[in-house]
Amino acid sequence: SQFAYREVAKTGTFKGEDFPIKTLYVCIGNPASVYSDTNAWINEVLPTLDLIVVADPFMTDTARYADIVLPVADWFEHADVTFAGQTHYVQYSEKAIEPLYESKTDLEIVSLLGEKMGFGEYFQITEEQLLAEALTSPMSEELGISLESLREKKAIRFFKDPYIAWEGNNFLTPSGRVEFYVEKPTPRVPTEAEMDVDRERLPRFFPPAEAWHENPLFEKYPLVLLSERPKFRVHSQWFNTPWLRELDPEPIVKINPGDASARGIRHDDLVEVYNDRARAVVRAKIANGLKPGVMVFPKSWQRQQYIEGDLGALA
Repeated sequence: SQFAYREVAKTGTFKGEDFPIKTLYVCIGNPASVYSDTNAWINEVLPTLDLIVVADPFMTDTARYADIVLPVADWFEHADVTFAGQTHYVQYSEKAIEPLYESKTDLEIVSLLGEKMGFGEYFQITEEQLLAEALTSPMSEELGISLESLREKKAIRFFKDPYIAWEGNNFLTPSGRVEFYVEKPTPRVPTEAEMDVDRERLPRFFPPAEAWHENPLFEKYPLVLLSERPKFRVHSQWFNTPWLRELDPEPIVKINPGDASARGIRHDDLVEVYNDRARAVVRAKIANGLKPGVMVFPKSWQRQQYIEGDLGALA
């Protein structure tokens, strides 16, 4: 189950009991790059571990901290069933080629590890059996979705057409109505930290931790740095795709024209962005749509793609 990993790593306990985590296995993820506080991940969580294993087709920021990197087969090297972003279709992804070199699928890797750890009886399932089982449910039967039908049709819509959100004013809330006030806030994941229930009942504004006029650090660091989801990546996926790098070649920081002028910065200048935690050298882009005092950078570039440093480490 999910839990507040940073909290558990720091205390070594979970739900009042000793819960030391000494091995981390990362697959289908890149936390050292995409998490909002990469410093906490790198400086607090990773040092508590004795063994870090990363299974990935690419040398990501997280893989660079691994003791062992396992090469995973790419999407074209195995069959899969996928949901395409915000569309209303489930799709069949065909296997195009055999896995190259020594790479294996995530299923093969986990099955082999399970067998070596003495749990082989729980991993006696083939890729085809797993996909068929994942598509076996009352809902998929009602919609005519099965491994066989997907192979035939390639894509099947699982929302009715047209789809109208909250049709008939039926909201997925305890009262069935639009709720601006949360009567019983609960943590997203299990945690031992005490939750301030009153603060969670309604949306509210919290000032920046440092770049705020009431904070003494504001004089030293008057600019707020925000991250945005990039147009040419999904989190850190596609960071090394050549065609996308032609459109989006390097890390940048966007800055308001007034803030840029006050610092002698012109469009496409190389600038150093820094605070007490980290620094990065990137190309500046003048952005008229930004509020004065705010800078923005597209998140999840890998550290080797920066001229120097990493903007994600400034958080």
